[in-house]
Amino acid sequence: MVLPDCRALLFLSVLFLFSTIAAAQAWVPEKGEGTVTLTLQDNFVKDHLGSGGQRFDVGHIRTFIAFQDIDYGITDKLALDVSVPFVLSKYYGPKPHQLPVDDGKYHGNFQDVRLNLRYNLRAHPFAITPFVALGIPSNDYIYFAHSAAGTNQREYVFGSSFGCSLEPVLSRAYVQGMYAFLIPEEIRGIRTYRSRLDWEVGYFAARRFALRALGALQIGHSGLEIGDPPTDPGDFPVRTPTDPIWRHHDQTLRSSYLNLGGGASFAVTRSWSVFAVMTTTVWGRNGHALSLGEVVGLSWTFRTPWARQQAAIYPTEEGDSPNRAKVPTHVH
Repeated sequence: MVLPDCRALLFLSVLFLFSTIAAAQAWVPEKGEGTVTLTLQDNFVKDHLGSGGQRFDVGHIRTFIAFQDIDYGITDKLALDVSVPFVLSKYYGPKPHQLPVDDGKYHGNFQDVRLNLRYNLRAHPFAITPFVALGIPSNDYIYFAHSAAGTNQREYVFGSSFGCSLEPVLSRAYVQGMYAFLIPEEIRGIRTYRSRLDWEVGYFAARRFALRALGALQIGHSGLEIGDPPTDPGDFPVRTPTDPIWRHHDQTLRSSYLNLGGGASFAVTRSWSVFAVMTTTVWGRNGHALSLGEVVGLSWTFRTPWARQQAAIYPTEEGDSPNRAKVPTHVH
């Protein structure tokens, strides 16, 4: 099996990268090796989603996210990922939640620090990697706003990732996925338990160039219903900033969605990679519908003095058989 150093393969979630479990990939870096990734994301939300899945327009949200991520191999099987996004967003519409955050201007803030610890049980022929993750608000940012940086809640995540080559069914292709159970901080006696299933199918069209199809499904198991405005108020009959239930609606909603997308990644050198992805919401309930999410990023792979010496990761052009699968050693 050929293992190129495709560190820029991006495994997305929720708004894909905008998640505590964005780094819960099936493959881990070797001991003493790691990856630093900078991702820039542009999200546009035109519609909100009611309890029945219908879409309604109460204003638009534009969000830019700068996502900094460091993934490091503690051992050949154990890896730690640390990240924190900076969010710059604005809401423009007739129904702002709170001023000045929803005043039609851009407001920026750091969101949550994310820690993700994963352990690779097996790597070949089928990778299985359980993980635990924690999201902690980096500051006491405002959560009651269309353009809020996040929900300002601690979040605990437990799950497992998997991945394998599709050879011999489809040479030069791979598949990976993840299941996670999310447990957020309780707000006003409500804890919105959620299940997440993410997946990615990739194909190496060339030795360093991969095409990818991605998906993210979230199912909310508990929480409040937004209703079907304007006729059905759901669990929020009073929708004013002074109402305590409405002020916490983003933290207590039973949110579900299905996001689909596609993209490509290119390994410029053994250490540097670039990638791009586009995604959209095709179904959802009780939340925001992502009209279009655009992602571009850059990854740098590094080795520390604790990394073992090894042979070159990239095979020669002459020795690179087009019929052998190229499974990524690390998926960001």
